[in-house]
Amino acid sequence: MKKVVGLLVAVALALLPSYAQYRATFGSNGVLYGLNTDDEVWVISQYLDGRETVHHTYSGDVVVADSVVNPYEFYGKKRPVIGVKVSKYDFSGVTSLTLPNTVRTVEGIEGCAIETIDLPASLTEVPNLSGCPNLKELILPPTIRKVGVCLNNCPSLTHVHLGAGVYQVDRHAFDGSDALESVTVDEANAALAIVDNVLYNKSMTHLDFCFPWNKEKVIDIPQTVTFIDSEAFRGCEGIEEVTVPEGIETLWMGVFRDCVNLRKVSLPESLKEISHYVFLGCRSLEEVNIPSSVESIGIDAFENCTSLTRLELPDRLSEIMIRAFWGCENLDLDIPQSVQSIGWAAFANCKKLSKVVLPESIEEIGDSTFYNCSGLSDLTVKGKISSVGEFAFAYCSSMKELNLDNFVGDIERYAFAGWGLDSLEIPESISRYQSSALSLYDSLKVARIADTNKALDADNGPLFWGCDHLRSLYVGRPTSSGLFLELPALTDLTFGSFVYDASDMIWSECGNIKTVTCMSTTPPEAGMSTFSAVTLLRGVLRVPASAEEAYRNTLPWSAFEVIETFPDVVPAELTFNGADSVAMIPSTNLSLSVSVYPEQANFSRLTWKSSDETIASVTEYGMIRANKEGEADITVSTSSGLSATCHVSVRYVSGVEEVEAEPVLLYPNPVNDQLHIEGATPEATVALYDMTGRLVLSTQACEGVTVLDMAGFKPGVYLCRIQNKSYKIVKR
Repeated sequence: MKKVVGLLVAVALALLPSYAQYRATFGSNGVLYGLNTDDEVWVISQYLDGRETVHHTYSGDVVVADSVVNPYEFYGKKRPVIGVKVSKYDFSGVTSLTLPNTVRTVEGIEGCAIETIDLPASLTEVPNLSGCPNLKELILPPTIRKVGVCLNNCPSLTHVHLGAGVYQVDRHAFDGSDALESVTVDEANAALAIVDNVLYNKSMTHLDFCFPWNKEKVIDIPQTVTFIDSEAFRGCEGIEEVTVPEGIETLWMGVFRDCVNLRKVSLPESLKEISHYVFLGCRSLEEVNIPSSVESIGIDAFENCTSLTRLELPDRLSEIMIRAFWGCENLDLDIPQSVQSIGWAAFANCKKLSKVVLPESIEEIGDSTFYNCSGLSDLTVKGKISSVGEFAFAYCSSMKELNLDNFVGDIERYAFAGWGLDSLEIPESISRYQSSALSLYDSLKVARIADTNKALDADNGPLFWGCDHLRSLYVGRPTSSGLFLELPALTDLTFGSFVYDASDMIWSECGNIKTVTCMSTTPPEAGMSTFSAVTLLRGVLRVPASAEEAYRNTLPWSAFEVIETFPDVVPAELTFNGADSVAMIPSTNLSLSVSVYPEQANFSRLTWKSSDETIASVTEYGMIRANKEGEADITVSTSSGLSATCHVSVRYVSGVEEVEAEPVLLYPNPVNDQLHIEGATPEATVALYDMTGRLVLSTQACEGVTVLDMAGFKPGVYLCRIQNKSYKIVKR
C-alpha cells in the first residue's frame, strides 16, 4: 500500500506546473522573480506555496532588470535575468514592457495590452504577441532569425520592420492583423527582399508569399523568379491580375487558392504542371491560359472557379486529377486526345459542359467524373471503357441517347442515372454491371438487350429499377435471376432466340404485361409463377409460325388466353463477336460470344462442339475450358445448318511473352499493410495523398522494390503519385 501511495505522490508532483520548480521567489520593483534549481532567474507571475498557487498580477508599465539578487541569501550575488515565463492571464493588463539584453526567452505575454515593445538583442525568435489588441508597431533587432506565427490577430498593428538577421517568415505570422499596412526589411538583410508587399529571397529568384493585406491589384512577378512557393498568394483578396514569368515549371499546391477577386492569370510556356488546389475557390477567375507544355492538372486545381467560361487544354496534357474542375458550373472545354487518365469527380457539376469526346487512351471512368453535367448533350467514346464508376454520368439530364457499344466491362451503380432517355440498347459487349447502373430513367419507354449467347449478369437487385414508364422490353440474351421486378408500365415483352431459360426471371409483379413474344422455335423453359396470373389469363403470346404446336403443348406458354403466330425469319449468317481465333493458357476459361443475322431471326438452341475436347472443351453456352497444350476448333451451329468456327491455340508462354510489363507495378491492391512498388526510377519521388489531397507520406524510390508501410493508415482510397503518374490505392 505504501508503494502505491508513494507512486501516486510521485505522479502528482510530476504533473505540477513548471513554476513549482522554483527554489526561491522574490519581488523587486513590482516584478516577481523565480530562482530555479539551475540558479537561473526568470520573470514569473505565479508560484507554488506549499499546496496553494500564488498569483502575481501585472499591469501598466513593467521594467525587467538585467540582474537581481535573491534577498533571502545571506551572501546574495547578482544573477542575470534570462527569461520571462508568465501566465497570459496575469500579464494581460501590461501596457509597456522593457526587457534587458540578458533575456533569451519570452513566454506568456500573448494577449497583453502593450502598445510598444523593444525586443532585446539577445532574442533569436519573436515572442508570441498574438492577440495583443493595442500593439501598433514592432521593430525587430538584428539578432532575430525567425518570425513564426506570433503576430496574428493584433487589430491595431500597422507596421513591422524585419531586422538584418531575419531569414525566415511564416506565411501565417500576421493572419488576422487586418490593420497592417506594411512590412519592411532592413537594407542590411542578406536573405530577404520585399517588393510591393511580396516576400522574396534577396536574389529575387524565390517568391515566398504575398502578404494578405496587399492592395496591389496587378502583380507582375519579376522575370528573375524561378520558384513560387506553395500557397504563395493564398487568400490575397485584393489581387485581380497576375503574370507568372518564364522559367517557372510547376505551380505548387494552392498558389492562388481563395484569391476571390482574381480575374486573370498569364502563365508561361515553360510551365509543365499545375499542382493541387492552385486555383481552388477563385470564384472571379475569368481568364487563364494553359500553356502547350502543361502535362498534368492536379487535385481540385480549378474547383469552384464559377466565373470561368472557356478553357483551352493543351494537346500534351496527359493527366486530369480528381475534382480538378469540380463545380466550374459555367465552364465549357474540350478534353484533348492526349489525356490518359481522368480522376473521379474531375468534371462534376460542370453544368455548361456541352460536349465530351473521351480519348482512345481512356479505359476507366471513375466515380462521379461527370456527375450533374446537366448541359452535356453530346458524348463520344473513342476507346473501350472497361470500368464505369458510381454516378460517373449521373444526372446528365440533357443526354437523350446512350450508346454503350464501347463499354465492355463493369458498370457500377447509378452510373447513368437521371438521363432523359426515351430508348436504350444494351449491346452484347456488356457482360456485368451493378443492377442499379441502368436505373432511375424516368423518361425511358423502350429498352432492348441485344441478341447474343453471352450471359448478362447483374449485382444487387433488379434491372431497370425506378424506370416506371418503361413500356416495351426486348431480352435478347440469357440473364441472371431476378432482374426484372416492378415495372408497372411494361406492356410488351419479347424473348430473343438466345433465351433458352426464363424460369428464373421474375415477371409476376409486372401485372400490366399484355403481349409476350418468343422468337425461339423451341419454347424457353419457364414456370407457372414466371408471369402473373393476369398475364396468363388475359395476355397474348406471339410465336414463330413453325413453332405454334410446340408452344401450345408446353406450360406455361399454353396457358396464355390467346396464341398468335408470325412468319419465321430464317437465319442467314452466324458469326463470332470478335476474332475467329483465340490463344489460351491451360486451366483457363474463355466465354465466346456469337450473333445471328438478321437480328431477331428464329432458331432453336445452338449446338457447340470441340474438335478435340482433351485440348479445349466447350459448354452448351459457349464457355471454353483450356485443358492442355495443343490446337482445337470450336464449332457452333444452328439446326438449319449455319455454322461458324473459332480456332483455339492452347500453350504455355513465358512471363515476357504473356504480358507487357507496365512501367510501374504496385501490389497488392487493395493493400492491408505493405504496398510494394516495382519499376520506379531510383530516387524518384513517391508521394501518397489521401482523398482530401493531404500529403500523408513522401519518400524516394530505391533500386528494386520500394515498400510503403501503410499498416497505420485508415481504410479508404489513396492516391500514389510516381514519375508524374497517379495510381489509385485501396487500403483495407
